Amino acid sequence: MGIDDLVRTLHPISLSHLPVYVISLPCKRTRFLKVKEQLRRVGLLNVTHIEAVDTKTAYSHRHSFFSINVLNNITRGPFSTNMIPTWNAAACALSHLCAWEQAQHHDLSLVVEDDLLVQNPDKILFMLMEAIHMHTATIPSDFHLFFFNSKKRNNALYCYDTPPPLNGSPSYNSLFSSASSSWLTDSPLCLPSFARLGDSFIDSTDLIGSHFYLLSGVAAKIMLKNVYPIEFQIDIHMTKILRKKCLLQVYYTRCDAGVLQDPSYKISTVQYYSIPGACSLYMILDQKFPIEVCTTIYSFCKPWYEFHRM
Repeated sequence: MGIDDLVRTLHPISLSHLPVYVISLPCKRTRFLKVKEQLRRVGLLNVTHIEAVDTKTAYSHRHSFFSINVLNNITRGPFSTNMIPTWNAAACALSHLCAWEQAQHHDLSLVVEDDLLVQNPDKILFMLMEAIHMHTATIPSDFHLFFFNSKKRNNALYCYDTPPPLNGSPSYNSLFSSASSSWLTDSPLCLPSFARLGDSFIDSTDLIGSHFYLLSGVAAKIMLKNVYPIEFQIDIHMTKILRKKCLLQVYYTRCDAGVLQDPSYKISTVQYYSIPGACSLYMILDQKFPIEVCTTIYSFCKPWYEFHRM
């Protein structure tokens, strides 16, 4: 047996044949091509363009995928940026569902957003091979999600204790932390929320960052069946809600994986620019920044109503 045969035995999933789904708007063709070239440097050649969902499409399908809390958060807030805060964020979530629709037909697939920056091809190559090895060596190996250079979200996952009133703005007192929510707490059927697994990956929950992740076909299929209703941004929805609901094995890299979101692109309109005022920003940031700082940050933002126009 030669070395090539040995490699195929140890790692039956070839990187050159690994399906990669790049989410990008049709009008952002140059971004897609830039990401495709970066992936080629890593040896990822089986790249498919997933046409990202736009805001008008997300709005037209709001009843099929999102809860009333999301509608209220967008039209009367946002009161939380962990919950879907804009139709842009809603469109992002649906775009990932389109990628899962394709990924469910393969053993493993990569989902990539078009703001990806590959800083170290060798490093991400090693991390990908480690993830593939973990997947193929685990029994059962059905329900895996591997996130690369995602971040742990802080403990304050805000959501509504009761649906906000339709007439009038909801009170900030109606927001509560996940620690007090019985349906969001760790299930005894799941792995611990933070457990070290070797030197490369940690089993975890509550991750921020969906720009580069590996998922199994079975995980994609079961997430599609259980995705409704979507309330939180897609990274949180996957690693918090669907993790518990579908008993997924979710891991993220415990060291730098050589990829990140490209900092040369504009700051996310989801996180700050859609907020209606400095006081809302102050509350969303859990009152950790002085109101004066929030006022200064907000002074650089476009008028919030520009991001609610359809």
